[in-house]
Amino acid sequence: MHTEVIKNPEKISSQIIDRFKQEIESGIYLPDVPLPSYASLAQSYAVSKSTVFEAFNVLSREGYLFTKQGKGAFINPEKIKKKSKRKMQDVAYIAFNVFSTNDNQFIPQLEEINTIAQKKRVNLHIHFIHGMSVLSPENSLLKRQIGENQYQGLIIASPLELEDIKWFSSLHIPFVLATCRYNVSVPRVLMDHVYAVRLAVKIFTDRRVKKIAVFTGPMTWKRNRIVPYSNEITDAFEKLNDNGAFIFDFIPCEYSYLDAKKKTFEKFRPGYDGIFFQTDIIAKGALAAIKEMDLDISETVCINYCDLEDYITPINIKKPVAELGRHAFELLETIYINGKSEDNLVLLKPKILGDGG
Repeated sequence: MHTEVIKNPEKISSQIIDRFKQEIESGIYLPDVPLPSYASLAQSYAVSKSTVFEAFNVLSREGYLFTKQGKGAFINPEKIKKKSKRKMQDVAYIAFNVFSTNDNQFIPQLEEINTIAQKKRVNLHIHFIHGMSVLSPENSLLKRQIGENQYQGLIIASPLELEDIKWFSSLHIPFVLATCRYNVSVPRVLMDHVYAVRLAVKIFTDRRVKKIAVFTGPMTWKRNRIVPYSNEITDAFEKLNDNGAFIFDFIPCEYSYLDAKKKTFEKFRPGYDGIFFQTDIIAKGALAAIKEMDLDISETVCINYCDLEDYITPINIKKPVAELGRHAFELLETIYINGKSEDNLVLLKPKILGDGG
């Protein structure tokens, strides 16, 4: 929607109607996607909701719009005269508000998305929600904004509840999951964590490592049809150890420096010749605890599945987090412009940095 203010108060209604007609005829709206709410349009045009309501009534009588009970207003596809390229104006980025300030999971991803959004003149709205669901009462404002179609697309960066995903689908709002695996058929951009574990296992095999401490993220995020990173990584290590060549001790931690230290004090003991960390913040907390415990790990093969800081351990497997952001935005834009995408799954492979050869 255009956001310029209509300045002639005597002709507001006619100008709104004429502009709606032009936009409908230009083909910038998809026929099967509801128009934004009266409140959202009123804010965009700097007019009252009653003015928008009046304009919609006129457009409905003239056959430009029709309403579906409980679903909103839709355009009449027969009024489209030409197909113009649709352009996103507002995109929401949604993630959990549970990470410490020095967690790096979102930094490269957000930087990449923000750079692309600025180049394309798209307004990026970042929302760190309470809890794990947009539908919870604490997130009522964001829920209303999404329900009123204030955003042309959503990038979901944390594993929201399955009910959220069903709700987004029912609203016909383009969205892309840029987070862990969901066992549902929706647009997704994923990091290939199984491939990362394969790289780690090869390094451990080449270095003749046998006993390995695997520090993962929390297992408690596993829910109905949602598979967190930590579960993918744990399952991959176990499956790649079918011959029993390794002894794995899994140490799940919250995405917290202090919790990683606490779990290390509780569960880490001498005797490991290999260590794998799922993320930067866990690696830093665990290594700080190991240092305080005065344990010598100079000969231990340490691998960090890093987000951003590739200096924490000698060997790093780099997560494609920036690429995740770029591909998520590109997939979302494709879906918005075309109404669909030929490929709704993008799988990104990590790579080895440092002395991993």
